[in-house]
Order: sequence, then structure tokens, then C-alpha cells
Amino acid sequence: MLAWIELIFIGLAAYVVLQILYYLACMICNLNFYRVEAPRQETEPFTIIKPMKEGQEQLEENLRSLIEADTENRLQVLFAIETKEDPAYPIACNVVGSYPKRDLKIVLTGPSRDRMGKIHNMIEAFPHVKHSRVVFSDADIKADRRLLVETSKNFKTGADAIYATPYVFNVDSIGQLLMAGAFNHGFSVFGALMFRLGMFQSFSGGWMGFKKEMLQKIGGLEGFSHYIAEDYAIGSALRRAGARISLLRTPAWIREDVSSLQSAMRHFHKWTKVICNAAPSLYGFVLAHCSLFLTFCALAMSLALVQGTYWGLGLWGTWVLVRIAGSLLQDRAILGAALPWTLYLCIPLIDIMQAIIWYGGLFSKTVTWRGKKYRVFRGGKVRVISG
Repeated sequence: MLAWIELIFIGLAAYVVLQILYYLACMICNLNFYRVEAPRQETEPFTIIKPMKEGQEQLEENLRSLIEADTENRLQVLFAIETKEDPAYPIACNVVGSYPKRDLKIVLTGPSRDRMGKIHNMIEAFPHVKHSRVVFSDADIKADRRLLVETSKNFKTGADAIYATPYVFNVDSIGQLLMAGAFNHGFSVFGALMFRLGMFQSFSGGWMGFKKEMLQKIGGLEGFSHYIAEDYAIGSALRRAGARISLLRTPAWIREDVSSLQSAMRHFHKWTKVICNAAPSLYGFVLAHCSLFLTFCALAMSLALVQGTYWGLGLWGTWVLVRIAGSLLQDRAILGAALPWTLYLCIPLIDIMQAIIWYGGLFSKTVTWRGKKYRVFRGGKVRVISG
């Protein structure tokens, strides 16, 4: 009996050590991959479509940041909104009116009906695209010059499709604290290493771009109109079609419009249900690397042998310190400065909270999105239930 307990202890200890080493490898890759220097290259012309719904906080500032970053006036920007009654419409009108010499246009897309709202706006705005390369950007993305240059550069050097890692740059509330933990210290941690290894080339819908001919090759956008994670579905289709996909070396700055802890947890829980059904392999990968599981391993080691108590807790403590230090270094490298110090002290708690929400995603097949309730099926397709 004692021999089996010792084997369990050794196995769990080895798993935690491997996780620490893997996390360090991810951090080293991130620090070497993402660029922070100001770019000096010029940009090539391309089109940006901004699907929008409702007037999110700081929406106008986000839209203006995109136009101001286009210092050479080479972009076509399409603001895709369903109706004039949408609160985003007057904001878009104000921005378009402020830049009369820019190639800006509001496209009224009409009711989405049984389509998902975002992909509906993308589909209806697409016929107005002038250039051979098109980028879709969420309304909560604040663009800068680096993002435009990196996008242009990757297209120019042969990429058929590009995407950027979303990265939270402001933390003004407890809800945004949780979102920063999810994006900066969760989603973005593994991206660069997995991309370089060729094991994970997917998309983040905040900033994703394509050559028009590649979208035509996979049958256009209409085939994705009933996918709740249209970014992942499009990325999977492009990989199957042999597209050359590039991860940008600069993130897309994101402002999540959440303030309270409750709203952030609801928002995050919605993602987990979507990912669980749209990308079960990715979902399993996240669960296997979450801090709740590592904490369980540490406690199991502590109970396995009396002599192992300090080893188990010591390994878990090492993991926590590595997480905090790695997150701080990554933010300093990518943002150029650290976020509020409370974020880093709360990382172990945030990790465990997020892990509980991730596990909760296994037990629900319905999501509410923009006033409609959907049933999510395996593969990410949805059906409107109500709304």
C-alpha cells in the first residue's frame, strides 16, 4: 500500500514540476516574441470592418484610435450596425463626420434574424470591401500604430490570414481585474509557444484578418453564420484549406466593458460554455493546466505521505510565485508597465475562480448573447431558442 502511495506522490509531484517548467517556457517565448518598439514601416492599404451593437463605454475613443493610427490615410473602415436605432449608430455618425477626408462608411445591415449578430454584420458589410485584404475588429479593441503596421507587414510577407492576441491594458474595477487575469495571464500565456510549435493556430475575433481569395476558397462567410465562435470556425476551415496563418507580434488592446465581479463571472462563464462545445480539445487543454487542478495535486501529495506534506505545499507555493513573477514580467514587457499590484497578488485566487467557472462550463448547453438565447451544439453551431 505504501508503495502505491509513494508512486502517486511522485507522479503528482512530477506533473506539478512539468507544469512549472512549461509555464516558464511560455513566459520566455512571450518575452522574445512580442515586440514593444515603435514601428517605422509604412502600411499597405486594407479594409477594416467594425461589427458593432449597442454603445459600449469608450466606444467612440476606440473608433477614433483606429483612425488616428492610420497616419497615411490608407485604410477603408466600415462600421457595421444593424439599425439606426442602435445606440452605436449616433456614435459612429459622429466619428465619420469628424473625418470627412477619410474612407469611412456606416453600413446598416438590418436585423440579424437567425444569424449570430456579429457574423451577420460581417457578412452584410463584406460586399462593400474595396481592398484585397480585410480585417474584422471588435468594438472593444483600441488600435494603435503598431497593430496596423504588424498587420500590413504580415500580409505583405505572404500571410493568408492573421490574428492578434487580445490584451487588457486598463484595470479600473474588480470585473476588469478578472478579465485581465483571463486574457493577459490565461489566454495569452500559451499562444506564442503553441503557435511557434505549430500546435495551435486559431483565431481571436478581436482582431483577425484575411485575404479575400482565402475566404472565397472556404466558401465565404455565410457558412459560418450559425457559429457562436465564428473566429475559431473560420480559423479551422482555413487550416484545413492550407492557409498560411500568422500570429502578430503585437497584441490587440482590449477594453472589456465589465465592472462588477458578478458581470465578469457571467461573461466568463458564457465563454467557457462556448469553448467547451466549439473547441473541446482546447477546453481539455485549459482544464489540464488550470491552477485548481495543480492545487488539488499539491493537497493530494500532502495527504499521500506525512513526510511529503511540506513537499506538496512547497511545490504549490513555487508554482504560485512563478505565476505572479511571470505575469508581472510579461505585463512589463508587453505593456511597458505593470498593472495595479493588487492584480498580481490576486492571481492565485483569480486562477482558482476561473478554473471553477471553466469546470462549470461542462454542465450547460445554452448561452444568452445580445438579448437572444441560444442552444449550443457540438462544433459550435447554435440555434435560437428565444429573443
